Amino acid sequence: MRKQMTQSRCAYRFSTLSESEAEFAVELDGLQTLATRLDGLIESIDRNVAELSAQAASVRSYWTGEAADAYTERHLAWHAAVSELTDEIFNVQARLRNAHHQYSDAVATNLRMLGRG
Repeated sequence: MRKQMTQSRCAYRFSTLSESEAEFAVELDGLQTLATRLDGLIESIDRNVAELSAQAASVRSYWTGEAADAYTERHLAWHAAVSELTDEIFNVQARLRNAHHQYSDAVATNLRMLGRG
């Protein structure tokens, strides 16, 4: 196994595997960039939900009976689905940050062991 490590990349080459399976690399900057972009996605979803809810609220008082009931039911279901989506995005973001931390620590440890860190 040959290792190539820098502060922003961790790569391993396994000589016992086939050529297509032999490379494994983690781009640490890419992990961090993706985690940061997910912040923007969550903010965008929250902002759009707030805007749509405000627009619907402005006409909701005109709905009565079955239409009002159907809207309320769908609105609650939609908010629950959006909440699940943002929770999952947050979970992915946490996993990305954890992976970044773990790989960064591994790179730093390996560089120290090799006398380069």
